[in-house]
Amino acid sequence: MAHPPARSANSAQVDLLGGAMRRWTCLGSFVVVATLALIRPAVADDEDNWPMYGKNLQHTFANMGSRVTPNNVGTLQAAGLMRRGMR
Repeated sequence: MAHPPARSANSAQVDLLGGAMRRWTCLGSFVVVATLALIRPAVADDEDNWPMYGKNLQHTFANMGSRVTPNNVGTLQAAGLMRRGMR
């Protein structure tokens, strides 16, 4: 009857560390996936909500409800004037 080759203490220790590393990697992967699944995506469902300067991280300054378009911007007129200072 043949016996398996003898293993050194170092190889047994490496096997234990490898198993622990696999468990930690799996646990870390699970935590990342679970966190990403729980984060509410930033959906532009509220056009009046500008949480930061420029509206969003891309600084689009976009307002989808605006009636100003590239086609009618040339026809805009001043709605009023504000005078400052003394006359």
